[in-house]
Amino acid sequence: MVYGTIAPSPARETPARLLTGWVHATGRSSGNWVDNEGKALEHLLAMLNEDRVPPDSIAVITPFQDVRNQLKDRLHAGIVRGTIHTMQGKEAAVVMLILGGNSENSGARDWAVSKPNLLNVAATRAKRRLYVIGDRNDWKQRKLFCDVMELLPVHCGLVGDSPSRA
Repeated sequence: MVYGTIAPSPARETPARLLTGWVHATGRSSGNWVDNEGKALEHLLAMLNEDRVPPDSIAVITPFQDVRNQLKDRLHAGIVRGTIHTMQGKEAAVVMLILGGNSENSGARDWAVSKPNLLNVAATRAKRRLYVIGDRNDWKQRKLFCDVMELLPVHCGLVGDSPSRA
C-alpha cells in the first residue's frame, strides 16, 4: 500500500522555492555547535525570507541542547526552535534539522543516530519542506543517515562548501 498526500491548494503550499534537501556544511565545532552550520542556517533563512515564507511556518530543530541554546539569539521570534523532542506532536510547513555534534569526538553524533525516532520525528514534522543541515561526508558514514542520503538531494553553494558524493 502506498500513502501519499494530495497536492495542496496554492494557498496552502509554501512559497519556498528551494526543494527539500541536504544543505552541506562542515567545520569545527564548539561543543556540539558547528559555526558553519549556523551560517548555512542564516543563509537558508534569508532565502526563505526572500520567498516570503512566514516565520511562524518554520521550525528549526536539533538533537542537541548546545545547538538549541545557540539558536535562541539567532532566530526570529516567530520561528519555532528547540530539540527534536520539543517537536513531537507539532508540525510546520518548513522544518530545518540542524545536526551539530562534536567534530572532534564521534560520541554525540553516534548518540543522535542510536535510535531512529530522532530522524523520524524530524522528517515527519515537515508538511512541505525538510532541510537537513550538516556535514554530509560525516553523517553518510552513520547508521540511518546512510539510507537517507540518496533520498535528499544536495544543495551546494549555500556556504561555499561542496560535499563529495561518494
